Amino acid sequence: MDKVKEVCKILGITQNQLAELMGLHYTAFSKWKAKTPKNAEIFLNLIIENYELKQELKQIKEAIKILKDLG
Repeated sequence: MDKVKEVCKILGITQNQLAELMGLHYTAFSKWKAKTPKNAEIFLNLIIENYELKQELKQIKEAIKILKDLG
């Protein structure tokens, strides 16, 4: 469950929105009280990694634009 909260915080979304993103019913997370299923843990990690890569790509594109404007 902590991983769900971590992903929601990083993405700035609610647990309901995350459940929708994952194709789950919003009540699914409450069933994970004791332990998040391994496949869900992997998917949550991939969501975080994808978000971080998109942020890095955005920064690279902005840097390229600045360099083009300078030169």
